[in-house]
Amino acid sequence: MASIFPLANNKLAVLSALSTTSLTYTTVINGFFMDYFGIPHVKSYLGPFPLVLDIAAARAAIPGSGAVPIALTYSFDIGRFVAQLLQAPKWEKESVIVGDKVSWNEFLAIAEEARGVKFEVAHDSMEVLQQGKVTELPGQKELYPFFPKEALQGLAAVFGVMMEKGFFDIEGKDVGFKTKTARELVEEAWKGK
Repeated sequence: MASIFPLANNKLAVLSALSTTSLTYTTVINGFFMDYFGIPHVKSYLGPFPLVLDIAAARAAIPGSGAVPIALTYSFDIGRFVAQLLQAPKWEKESVIVGDKVSWNEFLAIAEEARGVKFEVAHDSMEVLQQGKVTELPGQKELYPFFPKEALQGLAAVFGVMMEKGFFDIEGKDVGFKTKTARELVEEAWKGK
């Protein structure tokens, strides 16, 4: 992953350093933040990040085939998971939480059903993504004063490549409580809107 997403090198360096100590630690691994697809209609402390689906605008820019499963996790479930870990007598080196796994094509169908409209859909090929480009979504334009278009497109393209290559197809484990599903979040946020 670090070869595609260089920022991962920082995390890998920290984990490498930790592995040489006697400290007890765990690294929390979660799916892509599900919150982004419910903002502003679900509780979240994340800002908007219209990537792949702009549900408010009924538009989609699907990376690649859209058929690869993507792990998604609601941030409040991650918070509950971390609080639970702090009470655990022992930690594994990796603590994984996945709220749901769906492909982008499946997620698109959920969003269209909740909104009751057919979305305008583009599929960005791997060739286009590897050039650092994606189909622009309307909600992205609002971010350009804070996150310039070229940088946002580049980040979205990198995520698209990683998603299509299966980097977000992670296996979750039983976390001891019910996590929010993509359908639950999208219906809560967008049904009838």
